[in-house]
Amino acid sequence: MTRTPEIPESVPGIPDSPAEAMRLAASLLRERATAATPGPWDHMCLGSEGCLVLRKHGTIRERGHGRVARFGQKEWQADHADAAFVAAMNPAVALALADWLDFEAVNAPGVGEVYLKGGRVAYALAVARAYLGEAS
Repeated sequence: MTRTPEIPESVPGIPDSPAEAMRLAASLLRERATAATPGPWDHMCLGSEGCLVLRKHGTIRERGHGRVARFGQKEWQADHADAAFVAAMNPAVALALADWLDFEAVNAPGVGEVYLKGGRVAYALAVARAYLGEAS
């Protein structure tokens, strides 16, 4: 089931123009993805010691060289789910998402122009605003 995104009219600190919001989100995604440890990533759970996110072909022996993140503050299932999610959202995914936002920004309406609530621009704008809200 596809849900129609709820899009606020204005979000403080995020450009009102749909195209500008998408381009800003794409720019931040690219900047952070290129600064991150190169992907692809995988995760490994170590029982009571939590879970790690590592480079796909990294090993636990690489210590800090291949490790991207560590989760071990919650219950095991939550740590496992967090590590699996972060590993899946590696820099290659962020770069593809940035490319998609830039592509959609080309046809995005200007400030005050109309776009379809369930259309492609609405979905891309919802992603951009969600990312910018978290990134701020």
